[in-house]
Amino acid sequence: GPGIAPDTLAKLAEPFFTPKADGGGLGLALCREAMYRHNGEVLLSSDEGVGTVVTIRLPAQGADGENPGR
Repeated sequence: GPGIAPDTLAKLAEPFFTPKADGGGLGLALCREAMYRHNGEVLLSSDEGVGTVVTIRLPAQGADGENPGR
């Protein structure tokens, strides 16, 4: 895509906010909540006119269910 304006980028994770005429505004809010519940995060960076990068980070977990980083 063409990238996201900074004022829009700041609001994207707010429930029911959408710059789309036919959007519901819940997708990114639900994604962020799911990542939070799994000790992860969603990171957005965007350059208007260039593009957007979405990074999803989750903690590593061992086979025994233990997280060695905690």
